[in-house]
Amino acid sequence: MEHYVYGSLLVLGALITALIWARYRGRLLVVARERDEIAVGEHRMFEFLHGLGESLRDDTSASALQRFIVEGAADVVSADGAILYLAEDGELTAVHVSATEPVVIPLPESLRKETPGKSAALRSHLLLAHIPESEGLLGEILGGAGAVMIHDLAIQESLKEVAAESQHNTSAMLAPLIYGQKRFGVLAMTRHRGGKGSKGFSMNEFEVFRSVAEQSSFALGNALVHVEAGEKRRLDEEIRRASEIQRIMLPMKPPALSDFHLAAIYRPARVVSGDYYDYIKIDETHYGVAIGDVCGKGIAASLVMAMSRSILRANVGLTRSPAQVLHAVNRVLFPDMRQDMFVSLLYLVLEKGNDEITLACAGHEPPLCYRSDTSEIEALEPSGLVAGIDQGEVFEQCVEDFCFRMAPGDVILLFTDGAIERQNVDMEEFGIDRLRERFQELASSGSEAVIDGIAASLRAFGTGMPQNDDVTLIALEKR
Repeated sequence: MEHYVYGSLLVLGALITALIWARYRGRLLVVARERDEIAVGEHRMFEFLHGLGESLRDDTSASALQRFIVEGAADVVSADGAILYLAEDGELTAVHVSATEPVVIPLPESLRKETPGKSAALRSHLLLAHIPESEGLLGEILGGAGAVMIHDLAIQESLKEVAAESQHNTSAMLAPLIYGQKRFGVLAMTRHRGGKGSKGFSMNEFEVFRSVAEQSSFALGNALVHVEAGEKRRLDEEIRRASEIQRIMLPMKPPALSDFHLAAIYRPARVVSGDYYDYIKIDETHYGVAIGDVCGKGIAASLVMAMSRSILRANVGLTRSPAQVLHAVNRVLFPDMRQDMFVSLLYLVLEKGNDEITLACAGHEPPLCYRSDTSEIEALEPSGLVAGIDQGEVFEQCVEDFCFRMAPGDVILLFTDGAIERQNVDMEEFGIDRLRERFQELASSGSEAVIDGIAASLRAFGTGMPQNDDVTLIALEKR
């Protein structure tokens, strides 16, 4: 009897051992499959990263990078469909979609029964639809929900009607694409399964997808930096060319006049400037001298000043009256001027053999005149209103011809406000009093000494401080 008991125990032990071995073997197979899945995922991830790098290196266009992200990410996680939505102006728009379109947005009733991958109408709708950033599933993801895995899209309230018409259960993975503080958009993947309750994406695939989304965000961010750097280089080159053109528009050297000697200096605060000066031959006996300053700096100011120069030059030959020339400039400028911009101008006419100078001032800094017989500085104060703020009636009443005489040895100093507003490290301005004093010290040595000396004083005064405004100086000496 005992041998039956021992035999039964042996059989039972063998069965238990076999069961344990079967379960252990099954677990080994599961672990092996998971290990193989991880290995395959890592290999695909490596291929994705390698391809992403090549895409950035070989083709820097936005469309090529977007296409690679969609197609490459879908391949890494074995998705049936993938789509990339980018955010702009408060809306999300699809920029690339895989051959089998994933539907993660509501569809109009006419498209709900369309089969992904076989419907041109469905594809067009997905590519053309504009989804508000704050609405629906995509809005939740972009707004801060982070990456999500959804085993059945039918649970999404906004997609129930779409899912009801579908012949497949659809699982999805979605992730926001974020680089620094910028939210680029949403990357979405879907997978279809035939039967109810069928398996969707695994947790391992979800982790791989999150890594793909992070790398895609980094790639999009780098591409944006590359584009912005390229645009900045192009803009810098355009500004450099604009500066060259502007300098060509300025006089290369002062005219050789028998009765007057002129000297000037021009120091822009930026690459292009709103300051302007010009010497204009009117005829054999008359010469015009102009100086101006646009309210503002940079490109906008330089464009307005170029307009002012062209208009002034077009009118100097029509009249010997500086005031009438400035009237013409104002009439043409006014209709095209922004409300926050204006131009100060001063224009004078010299006549050979004549000691009388005629000038007109449109709101510009009054000239300083050194009188050689007394060694005193006289401020010439013609009336005037800046150009570009009145269509003509008030301007023409304010801007009139102003006449004065110069004796041999007298010197006139014309300047823009950048000279008197130059600041030192204590935020103190150079000021009109220092300018008058320095002018008085230098004027007896002639126009070139005046310009060189004042320029040196401005440099020394502003040591350690950036030049905040354009500086232009013109000295005119009567011989």
